[in-house]
Amino acid sequence: MVSHKSDIPPDEKPQEQPASAADDPRPVIGITMGDPAGIGAEVVIKALADPVIRKLARFEIYGMNELLSYAADLAEIDPFWWRVQHESNRATGDMYHNVMVRDYDEISFLGQSIHRPTKQGGSGFTALSG
Repeated sequence: MVSHKSDIPPDEKPQEQPASAADDPRPVIGITMGDPAGIGAEVVIKALADPVIRKLARFEIYGMNELLSYAADLAEIDPFWWRVQHESNRATGDMYHNVMVRDYDEISFLGQSIHRPTKQGGSGFTALSG
């Protein structure tokens, strides 16, 4: 366990952030969550839970924030992302965060049996890919 700031490994120390996305040399990587009834939310959350990975690029996740939050809760991972509604005017601006979820929340899946194909899953996929 890290007890003092001097004990923090060099690759985990906070670095000065660029003033804007235009000043950030890191690539922007877009990730689609995939089929809302699939395992995409868990895969995305577990892959990006590592702060070392998150330092390598800026990530934009296209999917449903509700399912990502649910997957994070099940995995006991604290949310590390910002959310913006995909149709919002803010989604087209120069939003500058390491991990941003472009939320397609038109269809809710919580409270339903997930991890199996459904008619709603198909229509949710169509909404995301359309």
